Amino acid sequence: MTYRDGGDKDGDTDIDLTVKVARFGSLTAQTAADASCISTGQFRSGAQFVTNGLGAKRADSQGLVSWTFAAPRSEDGPAWYWLTCAQDNSMRTARIDFIIQ
Repeated sequence: MTYRDGGDKDGDTDIDLTVKVARFGSLTAQTAADASCISTGQFRSGAQFVTNGLGAKRADSQGLVSWTFAAPRSEDGPAWYWLTCAQDNSMRTARIDFIIQ
């Protein structure tokens, strides 16, 4: 797993965002308590992950947020998640690379 910090959006102050788990079918991150987060996934081909398991969620009171989804046979090779979390006027976006084997 490779974590690439996308940095601020529109000059906002960064909030903490640390990826704990990233593999096909599972994404877990630590951020600010009660932050609003959204995740998407993409294959190397450019095709988006088609799943009901990704999308918008709110971090819990400890700042944990996670997504899980059925991981049917798909493209092998590089893929990534885009994850954005925001709270008040702060936002952070990250691209998380991983390999589907």
